[in-house]
Amino acid sequence: AATRQQAVEIFALLANARAGGSTQIGSDLFGLVQTLTRRGLAIVISDFFTADDTAFELLRRLHAQRQEILVFHLLSREELELPYTGEYIMEDAETGAEVVVNADAFREEYQRRVGAFCERVREECQKVEADYHRVRTDEPLDRALLAYLERRQHL
Repeated sequence: AATRQQAVEIFALLANARAGGSTQIGSDLFGLVQTLTRRGLAIVISDFFTADDTAFELLRRLHAQRQEILVFHLLSREELELPYTGEYIMEDAETGAEVVVNADAFREEYQRRVGAFCERVREECQKVEADYHRVRTDEPLDRALLAYLERRQHL
């Protein structure tokens, strides 16, 4: 029953959340983490596309505050597979830098780089004992969260 109630509360918060702009993890969030005095569950939902390692620093600080950390690494199908053909101008969502690429010629290298990026995120999570789950944006996040909470309840 507690797991269902927790899920309902989390879903209510997520229903009003809106993604947008670049990822900015600043002193406000780090300051909030410092105020945590009791053990708890921190849920981090991010694509981890930051210009520096602030997202990983957030995980380290949560771990130092003895928080159990659940990470949903959120990526779209397009980000994972590069399903396009022909030439495209690709823009870095964080920096705004643009480069022209031939999707067909670049796909294998792109997927290798994305795989390495995902592996780095997973390894950083492992260092702080965070539960890492990669979730595609076309998959319902609520299903992944509920499955995690139900598994956690049986531990």
